[in-house]
Amino acid sequence: MGFFDTIRSSFDFGNGRNDTTYYTNSLGRKMGFYWIDPNGQFYVHDDNACWQEERLYPGHPDYNHEFHWKNLSYTLSGQRGKMRLFEWSGYLDISEDKSNRGDSRYSIRVELKNGRIIAYDDEETGTSAVH
Repeated sequence: MGFFDTIRSSFDFGNGRNDTTYYTNSLGRKMGFYWIDPNGQFYVHDDNACWQEERLYPGHPDYNHEFHWKNLSYTLSGQRGKMRLFEWSGYLDISEDKSNRGDSRYSIRVELKNGRIIAYDDEETGTSAVH
């Protein structure tokens, strides 16, 4: 399946799908977590305050000259991440994970402008809507 981003949606795309998890490759495949609220606003999970990066530099007694990746570590800060508005514009092709039900995956094409859904087209139901 590869890398993908996860979108939790509270937005009603029709057929009672207002609490569904979707997957997309339209956002750069960064394995990020996003949320669409009931009003069609698009949010990203911001976990920057959740950890502290620690980096060793040459001259430090524990610096590893052979394996540079060993000079970088992360420590949890004890804080939780939060959702923040993601003012992104473009098209998302999202697919619902139906693997547990044996159904095939289908797509919804969503158009966003400044972090808000302005239109969508549901491949399964043939529903197109402007929001």
